[in-house]
Amino acid sequence: MNLKFALILIICLMLPVTSSGQKRIKKITVTGTVIDESGMPVKGVIIFIDNVKTSTVTGADGTYKIKVKPTIKTISAFSFENGGEIMDYDKQTEMNFTLAKNFNPVELKVKKAGDVVNIGYQTAEKEKLTTSVGSVNMDRASKNNYASIYDMIRGEVPGVVVVGTSVRVRMGSSVNSSNEPLFVVDGSPTYSIDHINPNDVASISVLKDASASIYGVRASNGVIIIKLK
Repeated sequence: MNLKFALILIICLMLPVTSSGQKRIKKITVTGTVIDESGMPVKGVIIFIDNVKTSTVTGADGTYKIKVKPTIKTISAFSFENGGEIMDYDKQTEMNFTLAKNFNPVELKVKKAGDVVNIGYQTAEKEKLTTSVGSVNMDRASKNNYASIYDMIRGEVPGVVVVGTSVRVRMGSSVNSSNEPLFVVDGSPTYSIDHINPNDVASISVLKDASASIYGVRASNGVIIIKLK
């Protein structure tokens, strides 16, 4: 009986500890305003918690509101256009940010604009695409002074075969139908890009397989999407 009583007593003593360990940590509401270097409020600034992006962005008046755990270390505000600022967090309920354009976002998990590819009706991050997509590096292409749009594609897009004015995104084998890809210029499908001056090109993206399926059967030989300046 004494052993049984002792076990019951031990269990009873442990219950408050278990209960307190399972107690939910109360979050703190933090508000503030984000301004640029000139003192103007900035809309659309992303708020980061411990260098991780959240879904919270500033409104038209530059203000934001977010709930955080009291154990976090930093809150940051970042905008591609206006820079950012990282501040240490110590259970404050108000934190105001002044964005610095020379801010280096190396610690923040952000995507650069170059990581987005135009896939026709929408854009997608390269790492989320599971099929082959090629895009032209326009900074490099603009320095090569290509004589034609075909020369630009031949020189800049790997995996695309260009012979004269004939383009192959994937090696077609059809005898009775064309093996040419579908060309989409500024959102409109076309069967010829002869008239396009390479100096007028803003971007080129190439879609294959499932990535091209948004264009239906016309995209069976791939899609070349060209956006003009």
